[in-house]
Formats: sequence, structure tokens, C-alpha cells
Amino acid sequence: MYAHLSNAIENEITIEGPDYESIGRKMKELREQANLTRAALAKVLGYSSSHIGLIEKNSRNATIDLVFKYSVLFEVSLEYLMIDSAYQSHREELELLRSSVSEIDSKIDKLIVMLETNK
Repeated sequence: MYAHLSNAIENEITIEGPDYESIGRKMKELREQANLTRAALAKVLGYSSSHIGLIEKNSRNATIDLVFKYSVLFEVSLEYLMIDSAYQSHREELELLRSSVSEIDSKIDKLIVMLETNK
């Protein structure tokens, strides 16, 4: 169940924290796409507009509370906000590879069955 944890410990892998620059950039993009001012958004979220601006400019880190509120308000996943797009694209590539490997395994299994029945 925790094989990845054992692997991380054995190989002394360091788990990186959130990419706050990416989070702030995504938060700004969402606000701008919704045509909201910082002041209007801040009022809805219960923060000051200067606080929102500092996060968007990567001068202050977003709290999980604020990230959660953005997720709900803009109907995006926490994963979208929290995970850097480069990491996300690597995960998607990995999933495609896993799918391809699974298809190849299935084809190999079918070939083995065909070979065994033709003996």
C-alpha cells in the first residue's frame, strides 16, 4: 500500500513543496478570465485586494484556505491549482505510457494463447 513511501525513503527522495509562483499565476489567470477585479474577488473571498495582489505577484504564498476557496469559486480542482503544469504533463505522459504498456501486455497474452492453441 505504501510502496512509494518505502521507495522514497530508501532512495532518499525529497518531496518538493508547492510551486507558489505557479499557484499565484493560475489564480491570476482565473480571476482575469472571470473579468473580476482584485477588489471584487477579495470581497467574495474575505481577503484584502492587496493580499490577492501579493499572491498573484508571488510576493506572498497562498494558504490552503485561499486555494480551497478559489477551487470552489472557480470550479477547478485543487490539483489543478496546486500542481505545477510541467509535473501535470509528466503525469499525463506517464499515464499514456502505462496505458500503452497495458495494451501491449494484453496483445502479448493473446499471442501466447494463440501460440499455445496452435501447438
